[in-house]
Amino acid sequence: MSTTVKPDPYPDHMTPQESADYVCVSLWTVRRWIADGLLPYIQPSGRGGSILIAKSDLRRFLDAATTQATAGPLFSGGGS
Repeated sequence: MSTTVKPDPYPDHMTPQESADYVCVSLWTVRRWIADGLLPYIQPSGRGGSILIAKSDLRRFLDAATTQATAGPLFSGGGS
């Protein structure tokens, strides 16, 4: 039995919109991650030009966010 692996259609460096599509979030969310300094990016044409996000940076960011989100308590208490 053989398994066929589909090639990843996303490039190694993606626009913010491609990044948002890749991780199924809004473009606004990706822009907020960038503005908050959470997601690294490059700007090949200099200031004011388009920006690109490395797929590896995006995966690393999501892995760290997932690990951090699942490391805390499931319920913080505080009932009435």
